Amino acid sequence: MSLGTRNTPERNSAMLGGAAIENVTPATLTMTTSHINLTAAQLLKKLLPLNSTGAGNLVLPTATAIRAGKPAIVVGDMLEFRVINYGNDTTTLAVNTGITNKVIDSEDAILTIATHIGTMWALVCTAVANPSDPSTSDTFDLYLLATGTVTS
Repeated sequence: MSLGTRNTPERNSAMLGGAAIENVTPATLTMTTSHINLTAAQLLKKLLPLNSTGAGNLVLPTATAIRAGKPAIVVGDMLEFRVINYGNDTTTLAVNTGITNKVIDSEDAILTIATHIGTMWALVCTAVANPSDPSTSDTFDLYLLATGTVTS
């Protein structure tokens, strides 16, 4: 085997120029009303192509629902997902209970997704509910990582 074809973690690292390969099944959505309430199962598919034929909100699941869908999540874990608006109307990603739109340098992440725009988001777990302590709850911070124009 030549060194150039070795399959090492370093060669597969996106940070080091390698390709990060992940098996996903898109959760295709059509928005014809004022909102879609995403389920944790849809969000965990990580790729959300959206045909927005009516302006509205794409509502994230609650932090508790996300953690129930992925119970192994711990503080510091990051869940990335992408929304691609192929439709003719603007959509807004709406946070839900336990999710905070992260403010950095007094700037909120822009939650509006215009037509023919693709967005990449990260949910970072900031707290995990403890069943023996009712004062604790599941929480996540939402970060906008990137946007781009979708062309045909």
